[in-house]
Order: sequence, then C-alpha cells, then structure tokens
Amino acid sequence: MKVYYDDSYAGAGKTERAIKDMVKAKRKTLFFTERIESFDELERRINKQAGIDCTAPIIDKVYNSQTDRLGSVSRQIEALPERHQHHDHVIVIATHAGMLRSDFSSFRDWHVIVDEVPQFVDYEEKRTHLDAAFFQTHYQLEAVTGAWSLVKATDKGSALSVADVLTDQSHDHLAVFHRRVLEATPERSNRCVLVNLPNWDVMSDRKVQWCWASAFTLKELEHFETVTLLGNKFRSDVGALISQKMGLNDIEWEALPRPSMKRYFQSRPVQISYFSESRAASRYLFESEAGQVMLREVGARLAKELKGLDHIWTANEREKGSRKAPRPKALLHGASMDAAKYLSPRQAGTNRYKSVSHGRSRSRGRTTTLRLSPWNCR
Repeated sequence: MKVYYDDSYAGAGKTERAIKDMVKAKRKTLFFTERIESFDELERRINKQAGIDCTAPIIDKVYNSQTDRLGSVSRQIEALPERHQHHDHVIVIATHAGMLRSDFSSFRDWHVIVDEVPQFVDYEEKRTHLDAAFFQTHYQLEAVTGAWSLVKATDKGSALSVADVLTDQSHDHLAVFHRRVLEATPERSNRCVLVNLPNWDVMSDRKVQWCWASAFTLKELEHFETVTLLGNKFRSDVGALISQKMGLNDIEWEALPRPSMKRYFQSRPVQISYFSESRAASRYLFESEAGQVMLREVGARLAKELKGLDHIWTANEREKGSRKAPRPKALLHGASMDAAKYLSPRQAGTNRYKSVSHGRSRSRGRTTTLRLSPWNCR
C-alpha cells in the first residue's frame, strides 16, 4: 500500500496544491477535512480554480441532514460510488468523523485526500439495553483492567458478515464495530477493540451508556487508487505510529515535493488581557447565575473595545449535564458581541481569517483577549 504525504509547515500551501490537482485531473476524489464549517470555503476555492483551469467537476458535500433519505453520513459516503458511477470528474467533501465510520471497499477507482491530521483513536458511545442478548450471542469479553474488556467474536459472531449487519436496520449502526471485532478476533491480530463493560449483563440497565474504542488505521483506506495525507509533521504523529504498531510496516511512504513558495514570518508583539488576578472559577462558573452576570459584563466591555476593529471571537459549549444553562455564545451575543464575527472552536486549514488582528476566547472560566500587531508575509 502506497501512501503519499505532504508534511510541510502550516501555511505552505498543501491544501491549495491539492485543490489544483483535484480540479485539473478528471477523476473521482473523496476529500476529508476536519470540520463541516470549512465546506463552503473549500467549495469556493474549488470553483475558483475550476474557472481558471476551464474544468467543471461535480462538487458534492456529505453531511447530516434531516431531509436526506440516505440517513447517516457513513451511509451517504458508502453510496457515493453508485451515485457517481456515470461521472468522470467528481470532488466530494466530507469530514474526518465520516471517514472513521465508513466502509470503503467499493472505492477502487477513487482517490482519497485527508486534509489535516485526523483523530486516529476512535470511540463511540451507545445505549443498547434491549440488545444485551445479541451481544451475548455474538461477542465475548476478556477482562483487561477495571471495567474495560477486550472484545472478540464468538463462533456465531464470526459467521455474521459485515454485510449482514449493514442490511439489518436495527443493527446497521454496529457495522464499524463488528468489522473491527472481526479483525481483532484472530489470535495473532494486532487489532483490538475495547468496551468499558465487565460483562454484557450490565448493558441491560436502560441507564447504562457504554463506550467502545479502537484505532483507525491507514489500512482502512487501502481500497482507494491513491491515498494522500496532508498534515504538518504527519509522519511523527500518533496516527502514523499507530499504523506502524498495528503491523502496517508494508506501507510505502512517498513524500510529495514541498511547495516551492517561501514565506518569511515576522515576529509580532501579543497583548493578552485577562479578567481575574487568580483563577478562582470552576468549570461550571459561567453556567451559574453569578457567572452569567460576569460573562455579560465581560462581553459588554469587549464589544465596546473591539467596535470597528477586525476581530474574531469564540466560546466553548456548555458542560454536559447543564442543558438548562444559556449557551456562552448566546450570552456574549446578547451583550453586543458581533454574531457575524463568531468563530466556532478548533478551526484548521482556512485562509479566511489571515488578516484578523484581534482574537477573543472564553474557556473554562477564563476570558482572554489577544491583540496582535499587523504582520507581513511575502
């Protein structure tokens, strides 16, 4: 299995070069990016490049939609080969999360590009109290430590194919789990699947939410005609190390030539404003009435200071179990923070905010404002 990779520094133009290659060559490409928020920007960049190259690729985007009859993202991804069987130039944009949940056995004439380093340690939470008998019949547990157990297939489980699971609408959500358990069952397998249950009887309690975990490996992309990974220092990332540890030393790594464009970065002073001398806040501070008052006051001050300045701001979501508390985003917006300047957390691979000189973040009880001096890039 050959894997092409570009581990150039951030901002070197890895994504830009991938877009040019996808647009120029008439082929079918599945392009995975980290977050759905980057879909529209990617589509604009692809269309712009297509106009330059005088090509007309079909651009498809895969995401959850209440009106989509195909259902889950993984089902939509797995339906792509049939959906585009009569097209010769297709670019499909999907998320890393969709990649972790999909079966790619039908993508033999497709190419795949993974932009940014995905999360290779994969897990999923379940509530299946009516299904304890099914798990008892098809899977056996081997204690590891505490409540965690290794999962292996029983004889009946081994006889159950992934296709059988997929065609059963009450169990199709277990397709990835079942495939990885089948891979983990042979005695010399390096694959393992863990669950946080000591035995399947515990599952019978309707209040129990259990979790299964395993590693996503590059071998799951072997059906594609070419596999390309874009990510700064990817070869030293945990994902590459996991793939090697799991017996994938037969991967032939081929580094793509680094972009010739050179960028010269200038240092710039950073001013950090904070709103407490000591961090006396708990993780739930801004979900209390007193914390909400504080957050509104902070938002009002920042809105006044940042008025007329190019800036972005972000805020974490509420903690789990605090669903009645207002969202931090709503509190700050209500305090006159500009909703159009809001940026959801964990953005990567975007050029949209390269000119922004002010950033504001609310995280775990601390509010911080970053003020960056202008900087030049040649």
